[in-house]
Amino acid sequence: PLHFVIYHTYGNNIQTIAEWKKFNEKVEIPTSKFYKQIGETLNLSKPKKRISPKKKKIGIIFDRLVLNSPFMVMFSLIKNLALNEDFNTNYEFYIYSLNYVDKHPEEERIINILSPFVKKVFTLNQQNIYYNHLQKAITIRNEIIEDKIDYLITMASGYDINNFIITNRSAPKQIFWSHGNCAFDIPNIDKRISHFEQECKEFKWDIFNIPMAQEFLIGPKESKEKAKILKETLLNQFGKETIFLGTIGRLIKLESEEYLKTVSEIMEQNPNTVYLACGSGNQKKVEELMKKQGIDLNRVIFTGQVDAHLFGWIIDIWLDTFPLNQGHSREEYYSKNSGVATNFERVNPFEEKNEKNRILKEFKDREAVFEEIFGFNINKLKEDVKFDELILNVYDKNHEEIKKCIEKIYAHKNRKKQWLEHINCLIQNKKYYEMYKWITYKIWSLSEKNKKIDFLKILKGI
Repeated sequence: PLHFVIYHTYGNNIQTIAEWKKFNEKVEIPTSKFYKQIGETLNLSKPKKRISPKKKKIGIIFDRLVLNSPFMVMFSLIKNLALNEDFNTNYEFYIYSLNYVDKHPEEERIINILSPFVKKVFTLNQQNIYYNHLQKAITIRNEIIEDKIDYLITMASGYDINNFIITNRSAPKQIFWSHGNCAFDIPNIDKRISHFEQECKEFKWDIFNIPMAQEFLIGPKESKEKAKILKETLLNQFGKETIFLGTIGRLIKLESEEYLKTVSEIMEQNPNTVYLACGSGNQKKVEELMKKQGIDLNRVIFTGQVDAHLFGWIIDIWLDTFPLNQGHSREEYYSKNSGVATNFERVNPFEEKNEKNRILKEFKDREAVFEEIFGFNINKLKEDVKFDELILNVYDKNHEEIKKCIEKIYAHKNRKKQWLEHINCLIQNKKYYEMYKWITYKIWSLSEKNKKIDFLKILKGI
């Protein structure tokens, strides 16, 4: 239990990979050695040694079945593969929940959503947090071995029970799927995979795409209708010209002084802005950090844990957090096309600052401009029949105003100042905002549409 308590408290209060590496060094590795000794002492049952030549079983270890970002990603993969004939013929999924009621009770409706798409959902019914973690680990491991799992994928890095199951090998091939903690490194990990690029370059990663399940993106119609009413109320409160900045996710991601310093500068230069801090966490600590950076708390709204879809329709400019970025919530925001999402790591509208002079000289060459500004081949956008009617009209009619914004951005040499100027343009120049909003949404939607699931190729390559 101590392993879990350390992870639960420490893991919810850190932001960087360096901190995750420290956790791996100080907690994961020493405990894995201890768990190995326990396994040898208890003479645990052995898993099968070879991958089945027939239908192969894929087991996924999950911390608890609740509607969170990792679940949405996992479910999207499983649901998409359910439409693949090759997969259905040769593979099937088994889900093993560690059911950490210590964090949050499992949701029956989530189990019901998942069950039709998998062969089996295994979870131990628990009524309280007082239980033997070792016995639970052994029980789940025995279930995995009895099911004769071929590929065991863990999405539960950091947890004691997960460490025990992986360290005491439980399947012929064991795979770590990173959802952010890429530093997880204990014995018997045969492959590392993720659905996005990983910061830990010392490991070899197989990256695959997942088109997100639509039910987790736009959300119900009711949320959009409620958002319209709520936004009107907020505009009456703060003023009709108010621009709502913000993010949706755990408040720990706001506990970055550099990020809040940047937000403070934006809000100081734009008095018509209000920041929506949507999500649960240590509000008092975030408030103290905001006050330290000079942010007027009268212009900040803490919503607590909310319907992400509701506020996704309200935020005008999504200021992605750093160093710990937002994940699935940002994808939900993109999908609504209700505002603009931007982040410091990619200073839009230019990908590389040394392109400034050449782009400005060739500004009349529309195709060159858009390819350089947005890092995307414009011919792909032309596949949309509405392209000429919409985006080219926006660009042509507002050419000079948009150009002025871009010139202001690159009057600065400092990357941070360029980003700040970009945000100022989004707030102050409606034509720049509309162009940027449309083109970024089109790029995102085409990217989602063109995503091909190459997960099977990874499995076959093990």
